[in-house]
Amino acid sequence: MRFLFSALIVVFIAGCASLAVAPDGQYPFRAEFVASGVVNGKNIRVDGALCVTSDTAGAAQIYGPGGLTAYTLTMQDGLLSVFDTWGRPISQYDIPLKDIVGVIAGTPPRGPYLYRRKSGDVLKVTYTWGTVWLGENMLPREVHLRGDPRLDAVFYGQGNIVTLLITYGSDTLDLAISVKEGGRWL
Repeated sequence: MRFLFSALIVVFIAGCASLAVAPDGQYPFRAEFVASGVVNGKNIRVDGALCVTSDTAGAAQIYGPGGLTAYTLTMQDGLLSVFDTWGRPISQYDIPLKDIVGVIAGTPPRGPYLYRRKSGDVLKVTYTWGTVWLGENMLPREVHLRGDPRLDAVFYGQGNIVTLLITYGSDTLDLAISVKEGGRWL
């Protein structure tokens, strides 16, 4: 009986629906950004550029004085790697949402969800890792990842500028993204 119950749970989870949008013209998603906020108790402001090549892969460069690349961040299947100016690895982080870079390009997460509920013009989708609120045309409005500390992100789009407000514990980041090519925001 225990085996039957376990098998039903596996079938249920494997059979969960997933959200899908047409991938035409979304990638590569290229943009410039300006970020400001408080990280580890220090005020920061940086400029940079990013290129997202798929739902799960992308790279960003953070510029230093004179426009030289100070740091490069790469993400592949939920592994965020940080490199210095010379390409030497500094650190790595495991992100529970493997397709978070796709969300930055405006694509909802593709994995199976537990349930979804429509409230007005907003669709709230609950996953095992957290929730996503989607607005018009299935564009992300909010992402909330469970954890300690939680990661919360709120999206605002106007024209070719997408503003992303991120809170991670006591750290905050305001990211103004200027879309140059691809994505679903325009």
